[in-house]
Amino acid sequence: MPIVQKYLLNPARAETAMCHSGGNFTSPTAVLTEETGDVAVVKSGAFSYVMSYLKVPQNLTTWLLSLTSDKILLTLLLLVMMLILGCFMDMGILILLTTPILYPIATGVLGFNPYHFGVVLVLAYGIGLCTPPVGTSLFIGCSIAKTPVEKVVKGFMPFYLSMVIMLLLLTFIPALSLGLPRLLGLL
Repeated sequence: MPIVQKYLLNPARAETAMCHSGGNFTSPTAVLTEETGDVAVVKSGAFSYVMSYLKVPQNLTTWLLSLTSDKILLTLLLLVMMLILGCFMDMGILILLTTPILYPIATGVLGFNPYHFGVVLVLAYGIGLCTPPVGTSLFIGCSIAKTPVEKVVKGFMPFYLSMVIMLLLLTFIPALSLGLPRLLGLL
């Protein structure tokens, strides 16, 4: 009954529920999933505001620079951090939560082009999608193929290595990700 009341109080939500659920008003699961995504975006906006208000990017930059001033080591630290985070959280949420913190560091301190940083960020988190323990894509693929995760991970090892090598190449050779846009005059 609470779900019905929820949709009766908001006609737009009820209309969306009818469209997404194929006219079956008793199962608006697509709408609930969509709302969860909307809530994540709203929360990430609030999170970004709090992070900037508390000067988290500046404090993180100061802390990282206290560890080392070498840009290559700082970049490797960020990559390791992104890979580890990618192993434990979903990529979409990670992008929303970490971009306001990492973007100023990458573009300001490390001198990344914003588009280049976006490519590196998405690739690093994408590697996490197929890496245990949470690797969403890995577990979905294994359940579809009805194959044990352990067997797939063992077969994936060469591919993990190639993905990390590609991440390093894209990170340290910006022309790989920016060459075509520059050639087409988009940058």
